[in-house]
Amino acid sequence: MTTSYSQRVRLFTVCLAALLTVVAAHASAAVILDSGGFESFTNTALAGQQGWLMAGSATSTGTVQSSNVAAGSKAVRIDRGADSDARWAKLFSSTDFSMERYIRVSWDMNVLRSTTTPGLFGPFFGSEVYDEAAGFKLAGSLGVDAATGDVLYQAAGTGALAETGATVGFNQWTHFEMLLDYTTQTYRGFMNGTPLFTQGFVDKANGGGPLTQFSDADISALAAAPDAGSRALTGTAFFDNFNVETLQAADFNRDGAVDALDLDIWEGAFGLNASGDANGNGKTDASDFLIWQRQFDGSAAPALAASAAVPEPTACLLALLPLLAACRRRK
Repeated sequence: MTTSYSQRVRLFTVCLAALLTVVAAHASAAVILDSGGFESFTNTALAGQQGWLMAGSATSTGTVQSSNVAAGSKAVRIDRGADSDARWAKLFSSTDFSMERYIRVSWDMNVLRSTTTPGLFGPFFGSEVYDEAAGFKLAGSLGVDAATGDVLYQAAGTGALAETGATVGFNQWTHFEMLLDYTTQTYRGFMNGTPLFTQGFVDKANGGGPLTQFSDADISALAAAPDAGSRALTGTAFFDNFNVETLQAADFNRDGAVDALDLDIWEGAFGLNASGDANGNGKTDASDFLIWQRQFDGSAAPALAASAAVPEPTACLLALLPLLAACRRRK
């Protein structure tokens, strides 16, 4: 019986995967921030606990509570006050972790409806990712308009809030992810695992260069439109399981491990599309296989040692973020 070329390729990749299971080194992907579902926090203000900081008006509050949770027994309640943009975050420096091509921010969120008045928007509840080394520039954002339920992101270049076409149900938990690609300078948004958009990074570094570092992923409560009525809207959202981690370039299925499942994706995408693109050139080819081979692990990525993930004690930098809010409004 004659073996086809595709069968030989498949046999080769299966045998190679088995061999690499024995000889591969551990992947270097790492957890940057694991909230642990906020289970180890006390039911009081989020700011001041385990390195979390708050920037913005004190009329907006972030509180750990136990009455509304996605899992476990605790989550964070965010209440935005009128004309009061606010953010909560832990700050990191480039020495706190090994930078990879991808960083993923994931969280569960439950948004309560703010108003039914036509023509008013917001508040925006979600997350933003910044690069402090580039001058506190925004890489990406993803969240929900508490008036309409629209899932929103910020457009590259303008920072204007734009609709993804997806909506959430109010008073129910939804899972969100941002996947930031520091090679292509783009970010993708997902809701309950479904891809929603791909956009360029919102800002460029001072001088027009690329964003190359991760400093913080914020829990954000912001006005969603520039009119006085929208700015004055108050609102409430709950956040749980807020996590940030690096992903390696050959982790094509975003499950935290470079393994045989990713090899299957590379094989299926070879010469056809960019699903197995590990080097950011927009296609799946032999060079991507070599990257997969180097990163192959066969187990989940290990968490970064707790002693290494120490947030940067520069609260004054986080305090600069509210100054950016004025130009981040929905059109």
